[in-house]
Amino acid sequence: IFEVSDFYANYGDFLVSAEKHLAKADTGISRLKMKETTYLNDEGKEETFVVPFACHVVEGREYERRLIDESRGTQALYVLMRYILPVLKLGGIAIIDEFETGLHAHVVKYVVELFYSKSTNPYGAQLIANFHTDFLLNSTFEKYQIVLAEKDPETQSTDAWRLDKVKGIARNANNHYAKYHAGAYGGVPNI
Repeated sequence: IFEVSDFYANYGDFLVSAEKHLAKADTGISRLKMKETTYLNDEGKEETFVVPFACHVVEGREYERRLIDESRGTQALYVLMRYILPVLKLGGIAIIDEFETGLHAHVVKYVVELFYSKSTNPYGAQLIANFHTDFLLNSTFEKYQIVLAEKDPETQSTDAWRLDKVKGIARNANNHYAKYHAGAYGGVPNI
């Protein structure tokens, strides 16, 4: 959180965007404030770092508290936006491992959909990510955008395949969630 806060403190336009997305994600945060704090390091020298504060408006009054006192999901979204926002603004590819950790499934969908909108993704940035949440199978993904993975219990190696390469998948099949859970696609853990 503190490393990400340094980034936001140096790039205010991304801080404003992060505030907007945190507010849209129903965190209750109306704005973010960065405050410098001084401390003594191990060698006895003064150092400063940026501490983020979340501001909430309750019954017309603003209250602030440290972001580290917010929920894990709010903190996760705050950190994730640091990596998503520059790619959306400038173009390129965001490669993120399991970014749904700590986030509500609807917030994950909201972030993924930022890549589908011309207004939030004017330069065609791409997202490559792996997810353990299957909620996104209810989304508007095309079959070629879904890659499933399955570990071989004998060799402990992992195979991966695009959904559009699975035999017997109807051209217009759109209920990937149910078919995945029924085992039609593979990739379901054997528990």
